[in-house]
Amino acid sequence: MTDTYRFGPFELDPRTAELRRDGEPVPLQLQPARILVLLVERAGAMVSREEIRALVWPDRVVDYEQGLNYAIRQIRAALGDDAEAPAYVETLPRRGYRFAARVERGSDRERGIAPRRRVLALTLAGLVLAAGAVAAVSGVSRGAPHQPAAPADPAAREAYLVGRGLLPSRDPQQLEKARQEFERALELEPDHPGALTGLGEALLRMGRGGEARRPLERAIRLAPDDPQAHHLLAQVLLFHAWEWQAAERHVARAMELRPGHAATYQVRAYREVMTGRMDEALASMATALRLDPLSSYVQADAGWIHYWAGRHDEAAARCRRTLELDAGSGSAKTCLLFARMAQGDGLAAREAARAIMLGHQAAAGELAALDGTDARAGLEAYWSWEARRLERLPERSPHDAFLLALAYGRLGRNDDAFRELETAYRGRTSWMLWLEVEPLLEPLRGDPRWAGVVRRMGFPGG
Repeated sequence: MTDTYRFGPFELDPRTAELRRDGEPVPLQLQPARILVLLVERAGAMVSREEIRALVWPDRVVDYEQGLNYAIRQIRAALGDDAEAPAYVETLPRRGYRFAARVERGSDRERGIAPRRRVLALTLAGLVLAAGAVAAVSGVSRGAPHQPAAPADPAAREAYLVGRGLLPSRDPQQLEKARQEFERALELEPDHPGALTGLGEALLRMGRGGEARRPLERAIRLAPDDPQAHHLLAQVLLFHAWEWQAAERHVARAMELRPGHAATYQVRAYREVMTGRMDEALASMATALRLDPLSSYVQADAGWIHYWAGRHDEAAARCRRTLELDAGSGSAKTCLLFARMAQGDGLAAREAARAIMLGHQAAAGELAALDGTDARAGLEAYWSWEARRLERLPERSPHDAFLLALAYGRLGRNDDAFRELETAYRGRTSWMLWLEVEPLLEPLRGDPRWAGVVRRMGFPGG
């Protein structure tokens, strides 16, 4: 007997939060999937926004309202639902949501018994299974999740499961808790490959890719057929260690072990961009989009790949789609600005710049400077603002240094730009990987120092 819920052409497994339509998997990120389970479990009854927050964001975060609205949009997109005339998810203004469709239990339908409702009971193990369907860093996977056996020691098992449940969070505090739980599990079972992979994933999500390499390599020695460990290590090697060939080998192995994983196609696309294989990069991103069209991460990365490939209209379209899915995506806002500038569309570029500045609470006078006598003056005002913003940061990351170098280059301050590129190089920011394909760096390419920067990167041939 199954324990799935059925409504219309859909089936939902409350244990794993997996959604299917006519037997085919429907991609849905973890947080929206958990909310859908809650709504379906209580079909016909109102579920308040506060109840949803307590389930999905137990440690209240500032922007959980935006996260909830985004999650509901994803649920509706997955179900093909219409917010104005909902067949499934009904909005109760300022109060919450109600699942409006008739829901049957799979086992009840087989026995002809009337459907029943019960209180939501996603166990830690269920959360781990649901989390396994989510891509580690770059998006959500439609491929079958790989789940290593949990530790045998009860205390290690509990720590491991708690860590797995925390991993999908974007909250740095939650990720730090996940890291601590995996460390605790490994103190009790030092050779548990799942805990090692989880530790590597937590570190990578926290931006500590250099530290993630050791546990991931050890996990692969213990479990050579774990696709998630290969996928994560490929990211470490490509974006942090700059070991191009080794990264490509682990991408290939991850795809062999888990062919339907959208995030691995994203990593491969970035590797292909580096070597100028733009058609191949676009094909990889097309596959990632087909596998997971509702992921804002996939959509944003598709925007960047199309931008670097010179497909600026498509890049802008992907950025707009990303912002529909996640209005706060800084990556999509930046990509949209760059694409509009590369197109030479000054008006659209200034509007994209305004959105970025508003997100950083720019002063009214700074915003007014965008509307100068012409687009060129307005965009120069933007780059001046961007340089000041980055200069004022109490601590600049290598990523910030690269963006500051770009701003200086646009302003004709080449000495300052190359100084910041050196900082970005020493900090091994992944933005340095796009030196040869980034159009907005063109003002620096005529400088004699440019060839030396590219030579030190040691880019692969193709």
